[in-house]
Amino acid sequence: MSTKVKAKLPSWFNGELYEEGVGEFDFNDAGNYDFEPEFDYDNKVVIGTIDLNNHYEVVSLIMNKIDHEFKVIVKDEVSNK
Repeated sequence: MSTKVKAKLPSWFNGELYEEGVGEFDFNDAGNYDFEPEFDYDNKVVIGTIDLNNHYEVVSLIMNKIDHEFKVIVKDEVSNK
């Protein structure tokens, strides 16, 4: 007879921290992007490239979630206490 054990995975293991961090970023704000228009073969103006300006902010939001989960203390925070 075998028994299955259900283990609850930590939030960092299943991607919840990443999803929470990315979820805090406002992807709907057009100011976060640079658009480069192009002409297609029908002389229609289309968006050729879209660059995300604030990629560092997305990374920062994710890292803040990870730091909080693992109780990471930034060196400046330690010296100010």
